[in-house]
Amino acid sequence: PLLDRAAELIGKDYDPDALEGLSFRVLADHARAVAFLLADGVFPTSEGRGYVLRRILRRAVRHAWLLGTREPILVGVVEALIDTMGDVYPELVSEREHVLRTTRSEEERFLTTIEGGMARFGELVSGDKETIPGEEVFKLYDTFGFPADLTELMAVEHGCSIDMEGFEAALDEQRARSRADRAATQAEVEGVTREEDWVELIEGEQVFVGYDTLTTATDVLAYRTEDEWAGLVLRENPFYMESGGQISDVGKVKGDTWSLTVQDITKIGSQTAVSGLLSGSWPKEITVPLQVEATVNLAVRNDVIRNHTATHLLHAALRSILGTHVVQRGSLVAPDRLRFDFAHGAPLTDKERAAAEAHVNEEIWSSHAVEIEYRSYKEAIDAGAMALFGEKYAEEVRVVNIPGVSMELCGGTHVKSTGDIGLFRLVSETGVAAGVRRIEALTGRSAYGHMAAKEAVLQQTAAVLKTVPDNLSQRAEQL
Repeated sequence: PLLDRAAELIGKDYDPDALEGLSFRVLADHARAVAFLLADGVFPTSEGRGYVLRRILRRAVRHAWLLGTREPILVGVVEALIDTMGDVYPELVSEREHVLRTTRSEEERFLTTIEGGMARFGELVSGDKETIPGEEVFKLYDTFGFPADLTELMAVEHGCSIDMEGFEAALDEQRARSRADRAATQAEVEGVTREEDWVELIEGEQVFVGYDTLTTATDVLAYRTEDEWAGLVLRENPFYMESGGQISDVGKVKGDTWSLTVQDITKIGSQTAVSGLLSGSWPKEITVPLQVEATVNLAVRNDVIRNHTATHLLHAALRSILGTHVVQRGSLVAPDRLRFDFAHGAPLTDKERAAAEAHVNEEIWSSHAVEIEYRSYKEAIDAGAMALFGEKYAEEVRVVNIPGVSMELCGGTHVKSTGDIGLFRLVSETGVAAGVRRIEALTGRSAYGHMAAKEAVLQQTAAVLKTVPDNLSQRAEQL
């Protein structure tokens, strides 16, 4: 149905054997991803999982552009997906308006710049250039909205590459300017998070319950509203606040006549506040206690915990393969990926990369129990638990123990069994500073999606060379 709808909107028949068939299939595939991500509460942004969504959207729009359309048609394919799968996935129906509105908005925005961007790209790849300078890649990103990986894909199609290091340098310069701008308004930001700006409803100690439950009925201890934005301090709080590299939870808090989409979690004095956009009708007069139901987004939390436990497995694997000098220097645990910085003096060889990936997957498939223990700091260290250098720990610490594999001091959320991770895929290894390496990896659905995309490229390449993927090396040698 999606391919048929795309063909109808574009005014061309879908031919699976034609070169244009790939663009049709990308449209259908990306429409699925866009619909489910938006229905799951992901918004297109310039960073994190929101940026992943934006990249998917813009790849789809570019393929529609290659098929000759200059009007927004991805939204029509997304609508067809909702009509087809809405009975099975009710969240698509309940979030239909939001999904279609956001898709159309993003699509129209990119269509206003893609023409100029494609023209500029054409100039860059004309002639005998083998590499597109990083500054130009950044201009395509900053001026025309072309993600670097999209430019890289287009460059490969034209037989050249991009200067990714130069792009990253230009991007870092822009981020530095942004940080300076944010610093200039820090006083205003601090004013938003002052305790005196909040209305206290009842006294009470806040308790974090997010290790044990993702949904809880609770009371609001304090609140703050401003236009369509609100912040709440919950007595029982299931939302994990960003710490130790793990990003904050997202989800919803529902009252009798209103709901809050949780988009940010911050410290207000000694307590944690969730904040985000209000929908419905906020009460003009507050009845105490103000009772609510708080729910963490299950899909996002599950993706995060897979990545967090996989980070521990990766740390252990690197120490086993490279040596015990390997220690963590930083991390990012997000729903769509994990990033792990570690001390090591040289790039990993292909053999070491393969061994690390295999090691982690073997531990996943062994389905080890993941045990949470509370011990004194000294007892934990004496037992062999790893602590992060430079971190300050309380007298009692939380230990994440995978018996015989890994033991670390960690306050984050984790799977109950390593088998819950499913699959681990190491996608890149680079240097970030002298003596510090960085690995980016995927787990679960993201890992499967990455492998499926690679398979699709192999299938496409094989089709162009009139062979099958298993014979690609032999066919390439014949050329």
